[in-house]
Amino acid sequence: MEVGENISAAENAKVEARAFTLFGASPLSQYILEEKLGEGTFGPLEVATRAASRVQEGDVVALKKIVMHNDMDGVPITALREIRILKTLNHPNVVPVVDMAYQSGDYAALRRGAIYMVFPYMAHDLAGLLENKKIVALDQALLKLYAKQLLLGTSYLHRNKILHRDMKAANLLLSNDGVLQIADFGLARSVETAKEGKRREYTNCVVTRWYRPPELLLGLRAYGPPIDMWGVGCVIGEMFFRHPIFTGSSDLDQISRIVQMCGSIDDETMPGWNKLPESGVIQVQRVARNVRREFSRFSDDLADLLDKLLVYNPETRWTADQALDHDWFWSEPLPAEVGSVQAFPSSHEYDKRKAAEERQGQGGEKARAAQAAAFKTANHVVRAPAAPIQQPVHVQPPPMPAMQPNPWGHHPQMNRQPTQMHHQPPPNMAAPSLPLRPGAGLPPRPVTAQLPMSRGYPSVAPMAG
Repeated sequence: MEVGENISAAENAKVEARAFTLFGASPLSQYILEEKLGEGTFGPLEVATRAASRVQEGDVVALKKIVMHNDMDGVPITALREIRILKTLNHPNVVPVVDMAYQSGDYAALRRGAIYMVFPYMAHDLAGLLENKKIVALDQALLKLYAKQLLLGTSYLHRNKILHRDMKAANLLLSNDGVLQIADFGLARSVETAKEGKRREYTNCVVTRWYRPPELLLGLRAYGPPIDMWGVGCVIGEMFFRHPIFTGSSDLDQISRIVQMCGSIDDETMPGWNKLPESGVIQVQRVARNVRREFSRFSDDLADLLDKLLVYNPETRWTADQALDHDWFWSEPLPAEVGSVQAFPSSHEYDKRKAAEERQGQGGEKARAAQAAAFKTANHVVRAPAAPIQQPVHVQPPPMPAMQPNPWGHHPQMNRQPTQMHHQPPPNMAAPSLPLRPGAGLPPRPVTAQLPMSRGYPSVAPMAG
């Protein structure tokens, strides 16, 4: 039945209400928000419990709020792209979108509406797990399991022509069973097929700096899956050092740190590098390649794998499928099995950042209190008791004598006492209604010849005679 076709007004309203139902989404009221979990590329994440929804009740999920800077522009294109990509993917090592939640705006309460992406809750992210000081050591078999799943998920993305473009440890979620899932597709996009042998150009302002490949640092815009593989190599190396391996404070410093480990950038290691927009910042110098030496302390096979991933030339950098077939995954100890790993305390990068902010706030309060105490000590003044206030003694001034008459002529106003003088205009003179400008009503001043200005001094009237 169509809306408005031979039905009553009440039934028409019910049909219209059903027509505007958001199918495939749940009201936010069906989730119980618990705490903030972290920050995504384009929005914050929160932990929530599903109270009553289209899926299983009581599950703990993560809600990622979609930030809309301008309501008139609608949902950002980056968020729509992320939702579309995640809705089309289905892989155990890629985080799924299990629901969409919405909160209607309230005009009376001046509250904007909100849209949330709902993901399964994962107990850790890789960055938080590696930085957790309570975890003394991570077994190499466990790290192999994480690296293998990372490569499996990356291979799936690249086979489906998807670039993640923000591969880093903080975007890899881990469960207590040992499952790794690639998350945060805020910068991801699909790769278009090359036309006439030319790749399409994209923005190079992607990938967090510490995981950004050298070709993007030098301004390359026609890129493909190899930019993700550089980040994969950085993450695998970070697993063993337990901190990022390239921590540059600027793009130039990042290139310098990469060169110190991966050697010189020249025509042999990176053909065509000097044609890139930012190639002028590189000072050509001979630096030996140290990737194998840095990682051979852990395993020779690991050093060989990273030596093939951390390669300057994108065309020769190994793919995810090539890396999965490396001997490192087939040597002892073999990768652990999912479900057989040890459960660790919940660890997220945001937890460390929040704790650091709290320590910094407490330290700031203590510093301000100590500074205030020191200021009081240094500026302490012992004040003597105040003397009693003396009451002022009023002395009657002597009367002023009358002014003597003018010897050159008597004037009646000259013999008045000062106390009798007043500032009111005489009765025969009306007070002006508007203030007079200076000199108004005075006779014109005589015009005298002026000397010319000389050496910057003011002009002086000639003396008479």
